[in-house]
Amino acid sequence: MLSKIHFFLEQSYNWTGHNCARLEAEATVREGRQRRLQGEVTVLAPGALPFSGRAHAEMHRNTLFLADSERLLRALQEMGLYAAGYYHGDNAEENLSAAMYVVEEPQLVDGDSYEKIYERLAGIPWTILKTKRCLVREMTEQDLEVLYTVYDDPETKRFVEPLASDREEERSTLRAYIRKMYGFFGYGLWAVVDRENGRLIGRAGFELCTRPAVGEQNGAELGYLLAAPYRHRGVAQEVCSALLRYGFETLEFTNIQALAVRENEASISLLNKLGFHRVNSNIGVGKRVLDTDRSLLFVLTAQEWRNGRLGAGIAVGV
Repeated sequence: MLSKIHFFLEQSYNWTGHNCARLEAEATVREGRQRRLQGEVTVLAPGALPFSGRAHAEMHRNTLFLADSERLLRALQEMGLYAAGYYHGDNAEENLSAAMYVVEEPQLVDGDSYEKIYERLAGIPWTILKTKRCLVREMTEQDLEVLYTVYDDPETKRFVEPLASDREEERSTLRAYIRKMYGFFGYGLWAVVDRENGRLIGRAGFELCTRPAVGEQNGAELGYLLAAPYRHRGVAQEVCSALLRYGFETLEFTNIQALAVRENEASISLLNKLGFHRVNSNIGVGKRVLDTDRSLLFVLTAQEWRNGRLGAGIAVGV
C-alpha cells in the first residue's frame, strides 16, 4: 500500500527555475499529508545517487518516487524501486521515456491517481469497482488455476471458447494481456471476486471492439462469465450493471456491444434486462465463442443507458 511520495530533483538546471519545481513538489507533499500520505523532497547534486545500495532501498517498498532526470529515474529503477518521471518547466528536454508514467503539475494529481501509479509499478491489481456482493479487480497470474475450474463446466463449454490446454501457454497469454491491455488501454476482462469469502468466481469486463455496429467510435464489447454456483442468483446482472456505469461514466464509451450465442437464453435475457437491443440476427461469431455456433449482436449506447436510468428514477452520477 502506498504510504509515501518522494521527489528526487537533480540540481543540474537553472536553479531559479528549479526552485519553482521544488516549491511545486513541496506543495504536493503538503497536500498528501492532508490525506495521511507522507512526502519528501530531495535535491541532489549532479552525479549523486538516491540511495547507497539495494539493502537500503528495501526500506522504501511502500514509496512512489518521482524523478526529474533520466539518470535518477534509471538509478531508482535499477534498485527495484517504483519510480515515475516528473516534468517541470526546466527539464522539458529530459528523456524520461524509461518511465511507465510521467507526472506534470503534481500538486494537481489526486491521491487515487498516485495510488494507481504505485499499484501498477508494484504489480498490484487495480480494484475497479465494488458491488453489494462482488469486487471487480484486475486479473493476476495467481488467478489462473481457479479460472480453469470456472471454465470446466458443461454449460460454459457450450458457449465459450475454452482456455488453452497447456497451462503455461495460457499463463504466458495472461501475462501479456495484463501488461498490454491493463497497462495501455486501462481496461479489459477483470476478475470477479466474492466479497464474502474472497474467492474468484468469474471474469467480466470490456474487450476492444472495432465492429461498426452503431456507426460510432470509442465502443467496447461487454463480456462476462460466472462459476456455476453463482448463476441464476442475480449476480451477473449486479456486476454487469455496475460495469455499464463504469464503462459509460468513467471510460466514456459511446456504445457497448455484446455477443450472445442464439441458444444461450440466460445471456440474451440478461442483455435485455440491462437495456441492450438487438442489432443484427446473423453476426459471425467472434473468437471468444465456439466457431460452430452463430451469435446475436446487442448494442447499448451511452444515451440509451442514461435515458434508461433516468426513466427508472435513478439520478445519473449518483
